Amino acid sequence: MSNASENEAVLSAEQLHALQEQVPAGAVFRVVEARKISVPHPYCIGPKHVQVAADKFNGRLTEEAIRAAEAQGARCDTCRERARRGGTMLTYDQHENNLTLMLTIPDDAPSDLNEIPGLGAYLSAIKPQAQALGIQAFAFPKEQQYAKSEK
Repeated sequence: MSNASENEAVLSAEQLHALQEQVPAGAVFRVVEARKISVPHPYCIGPKHVQVAADKFNGRLTEEAIRAAEAQGARCDTCRERARRGGTMLTYDQHENNLTLMLTIPDDAPSDLNEIPGLGAYLSAIKPQAQALGIQAFAFPKEQQYAKSEK
């Protein structure tokens, strides 16, 4: 598993443009970007991870160092907090970074995405292309929410 940066460029401009061109004319949704989204949340490094990296990996906090720290009892600090409230403790490899295509929808869009004209047909039409590009998920932020997240 690659635990790449959540905001790194993951599709070329040409690949993204090809997906954008297929949005039907007059559609109320638009394709804005593809990004890596951490699921269920970004892996949170704790003091034990830093200690193991410093002691055994010349201070480099690599994936190998994270796994070695886990072998010595380190865990994702976010999971640790959630586990205290009955949540599940996940390993580094159980945290995923899914390539997600972001499509904004109007702020007043219905909560049922099936009611957004043309969206289902668009997603069906691009499915083979999305799979070939490695897109694993789709997200539908409302326009205002997306604009705030980009600031």
